[in-house]
Amino acid sequence: MPTLTVCLYDGTRQPFRQGNVLLYVRKNDKTLRAQVVDSERVDLILEMEEPRPLAVIASRSGFRQCGVFLPLTKPLPEQVHLMLVPNGESLAFSKDLRKELVDRQPNYQSFLESDPQNAERIEALAKDQSKQLACLLNILEAIRWLPSADSIIPTLEKIQIQIRTNEEEANHVWRGMQQDRAFVVAKDTLVPLLEDTTVFRKETSLLHPLADKGFKEFGRLGEANLNFNVNTASLPADLGPNLVQADIDLDFFDDKLAHISLEVIPNMVTKFFGKPKLTNPAQIFALRWMATKNFQGDLMPVGVTGPRPDFNPLYTITPG
Repeated sequence: MPTLTVCLYDGTRQPFRQGNVLLYVRKNDKTLRAQVVDSERVDLILEMEEPRPLAVIASRSGFRQCGVFLPLTKPLPEQVHLMLVPNGESLAFSKDLRKELVDRQPNYQSFLESDPQNAERIEALAKDQSKQLACLLNILEAIRWLPSADSIIPTLEKIQIQIRTNEEEANHVWRGMQQDRAFVVAKDTLVPLLEDTTVFRKETSLLHPLADKGFKEFGRLGEANLNFNVNTASLPADLGPNLVQADIDLDFFDDKLAHISLEVIPNMVTKFFGKPKLTNPAQIFALRWMATKNFQGDLMPVGVTGPRPDFNPLYTITPG
């Protein structure tokens, strides 16, 4: 009988040592095993002839439930890695954030410095609107892991980092950042790059006002997928030649139906009742971290050699 090792982590990417985690294994709609564990590492003996497809799920009071799906189409791994992040989280950013971003990816420098006030605004966001900054950092880190990152990153031309009002959040103004997306100006060469890569497929852009081209990352990670929705036609008169606007975000789910029914519709309903509930970047962080950590195959950020690093958008998640 195969043995599966489950490794538990917290939002700082360190072993989860708070104990009392309910760990359970499900196959289809049946729970095969459930046990409370007090260790950050546990070996599960899978007492079944065909151990997949399985879902391995961890739950603890005060933390968001997390899990990983093990399909039939891939070999059974020896280990799975799960991240438990707290409800009511607090985000802690690297002390020299801009320098670390540029040291890791030099092509981000001109993009982040495209507005002379961006440096000051990044510091302000870290203090007052941490989720907007976390969203941008998730996006920049996810782009860095694309096979075509060396081509896509230089097309990112401008971003206007700003403190946003609640009205701007609700109306999805096409500039700057929100908790669930970043609006950027890019070279028009971005579009053929997205069309030519096998990492993205064309998607409808109907859920992104003004965008006329949509591209969704698919086939690599089951959760926290990158989306580029590009406005090539209804551009501002003062934008400049050979430029487009791009609305970049990360979805919870790769599956389109799951994304619409479990993420888009609930968010739309909360906006209708005047209390918008946007995609939480802390959840995106955890989902993308688990997806890259558990990925079976070749997956590395651009320019990195050696063992696969963690997905690291230069902030950590601690209890609020």
